[in-house]
Amino acid sequence: MSDSEKQYSSFYPLLLVLVALILVTVLDVYGTLKQRSVIRVQVEQAQVRLAEAKHTRQTLIALSRELMALSPYSPTAQSIVDAYNIRPASPPQ
Repeated sequence: MSDSEKQYSSFYPLLLVLVALILVTVLDVYGTLKQRSVIRVQVEQAQVRLAEAKHTRQTLIALSRELMALSPYSPTAQSIVDAYNIRPASPPQ
């Protein structure tokens, strides 16, 4: 090796690559945690809407049963049953 050639250490380029990899990993973990919290909030909102939908469904079922029970005695109830084609629900399978 001559005097004009310098030999450089590979420490600093490897350190730079390692720091870049650590930075990318930290940003990825941060993004994943942020996404997880957003999903958690969406699941909680969906559970609230599901409970409301179940309540609305039960109310509608009770109303349709009452209309069907009244339809032999009330022409108004019979017209509603006929207009909306309300039939007895089959049992869930």
